[in-house]
Amino acid sequence: MKRIALTSLCLITLLFSVQLDNASQSSANGNHSSVYYPAEGSAELDELCGDKGHAGYCYGPAPDSPYLMFSVDIKDSAGGDPVILDDKVAILGMSLLHFLELESGKVTKTYNFAGAATPAVSGEKLLMPCVWRLICFDMDSESVLWESHLEGGISSDPLVYCGRVFTAGGWCPWMEHADEKEAKKVICFDQFTGEVLWKYSTNGKVCHSPSISDSVLYVGSDDGCIYALDVDTGELIWKREIGTKVQDSLVIFEDCVIVASDLLYCLDKRNGNTVWKFQRACRNSPVVAYDLIFCTDEAGIYALNKEGNIVWENPLGCKITSSLVADQKLFLWSIMGTLYALNVFTGNEVWQYDTGLYNETHPDYSRGALAISEGILVLSTNQGKVIAFGIEPECLFPKGLECEEQGSYCLAYNLYSKALIECENTETKKNVEEKLSELIDEHGDEIAIVREFRESLVSAYTLIYQNEDEEALSLLEELRVEANELNLENAEEINCLVEYLGRRKSTIMIRIVVITAIILLTLLSLLKRMRKKTTIVVSVC
Repeated sequence: MKRIALTSLCLITLLFSVQLDNASQSSANGNHSSVYYPAEGSAELDELCGDKGHAGYCYGPAPDSPYLMFSVDIKDSAGGDPVILDDKVAILGMSLLHFLELESGKVTKTYNFAGAATPAVSGEKLLMPCVWRLICFDMDSESVLWESHLEGGISSDPLVYCGRVFTAGGWCPWMEHADEKEAKKVICFDQFTGEVLWKYSTNGKVCHSPSISDSVLYVGSDDGCIYALDVDTGELIWKREIGTKVQDSLVIFEDCVIVASDLLYCLDKRNGNTVWKFQRACRNSPVVAYDLIFCTDEAGIYALNKEGNIVWENPLGCKITSSLVADQKLFLWSIMGTLYALNVFTGNEVWQYDTGLYNETHPDYSRGALAISEGILVLSTNQGKVIAFGIEPECLFPKGLECEEQGSYCLAYNLYSKALIECENTETKKNVEEKLSELIDEHGDEIAIVREFRESLVSAYTLIYQNEDEEALSLLEELRVEANELNLENAEEINCLVEYLGRRKSTIMIRIVVITAIILLTLLSLLKRMRKKTTIVVSVC
């Protein structure tokens, strides 16, 4: 009887698993690119989309000069990049999680979390790589929603996509007790519950964040191979050996995967075939913007075009540890303690700022990371310094005009509002007031709609975390219509969330069917036993 029950249960589970897998495969075949290259002025909500292809391009204005906003010491080595969240900055340090005011640098809160990588943002949640744990932290309630233990440790940035979180083992030398086998794996979690959905083992350690494009995950390994995996199942699509360790995130550039190693490789993302390779090392993840590929090596920085031909180079003579592009400027942080801003088209210096943080005895202590939002460039360093640069007050109005001309009305509104407060020139303030009034008259409704859209999208995330799936689905359907009407990048993000809710509903139905089957089989077994006992009693009588 036990065998019959167990066999029936396995058949039922297998049947529904196949149905769910077919549903997953059909959704995977759709066009759900998560790599965003926002044209100037096209994306008001790009910070919610994320940079899942690790292009390193940030939409919006950037400082034209080293206008210092603040420099503070949090007395904690920054584990990853600073994360800018509206009016605050989150920094996951090696001892604590720090929140700072974006305008002043004042530390407002600290929490007892530590890690060596950059948290991912999901609505009002932080998904934090905390050495041995992946933690989902709710910034509103200041509570942990879920956490998952990783035997191989985690020192790579988590990546959020379509209701899932992707990480790599990320073993580091200081993780003495790490399971090296686990450190060779790419792991997929449920974004809202922390459940492990699948794992894929490479033959070497994976020390960087994966990249995603068109429902395919790309990752490199110490085994000298590039892997393309199905995001739904973790199944291998293709594998390409390049022969040297891959220790930086792969960059998706149109139909190509850019690989930084002892040489720079450009692979066809559909099959891994070589499109071209450049006979020069690239020591960090490249940055892609304005149809150019920016790479760093021991000598400095160089730029290539799509065909792999060099456009310009700048021999800075120092090691670069962080780079990003915004507003036609390439920002670079060097271990010499200098922040550079270069023109993306020529490589010529726009400005530089010497922080005085160079550590001659231990140069690696001078490592740092960059982030930017709405014209504020934030630098966090291994020495515990957090430095922010902004747009000079007299430049806020011209930057606002540029954003308005490009169709970025929310950004223009924010810059005009800031100019009214910070500008001291009376004539400039008068011009700002007039332009702000015109902007509100012409585009006030659109600005209000976009802001309400963003708040509603965050609410949808919260509902999903609270398992209010029907309400979340209803809200997402409304937002999908609005996103299409406004031509916002978030339409794809919403489609992903709707698909996730569909998968979760299927999973719940499977569990209900399986539990019901178990109960029925158990009842049948009990009834048969009772019949046997009744038969025995009758026979005795």
